[in-house]
Amino acid sequence: MIDLERYLLWELDNSDVASIELFLPVDPACLPTAQQKGFDRRRGRFYTKPRVREAKARLEWAISRALADWSTVADGCPFPSLPMAGAVMVRLDFIYNPKGLRAADRGAPKPSRPDLDNLAKLVLDAITAVKSIWRDDSQVAQLTLAKRFARANEVAHIELEVKPHNIHNDNKLKGGTGNACHAE
Repeated sequence: MIDLERYLLWELDNSDVASIELFLPVDPACLPTAQQKGFDRRRGRFYTKPRVREAKARLEWAISRALADWSTVADGCPFPSLPMAGAVMVRLDFIYNPKGLRAADRGAPKPSRPDLDNLAKLVLDAITAVKSIWRDDSQVAQLTLAKRFARANEVAHIELEVKPHNIHNDNKLKGGTGNACHAE
């Protein structure tokens, strides 16, 4: 059985460019979107609501915790130097609890709220705040997003994959072949 809080996978695909894959044990249903801002009428400014700040802090903790296992997981595995410089490709999958769904609907896309782009913004901002994967989310040159219901024996979570972007590995996110190192 995989320890969900410490799961970290480094994979070398056909293009010989390592990618970082993180399993974040955060239920996306508990996340507000980054778009949910408040407005202070007295000061005439927008502000980040406490619920959004708390969710971002939870994501930062999950990202930091997963990255803290490098010395035991990535020993001997090729991986990019961090924080990454230049353009990056990012894949984000938001996996929701299928509570109340028929067995046939497990693993199906989730076509309802919250909006996928607003969920992604919160995660990208949290990664930027950690400053361990990239320096700024403006480095994201390619972003692939998905949200679906969990399959059987799968829990709600967020999957994150990041890899350096170049003309040789364009569109080669997820599913590479070759050497793989992983924690179990």
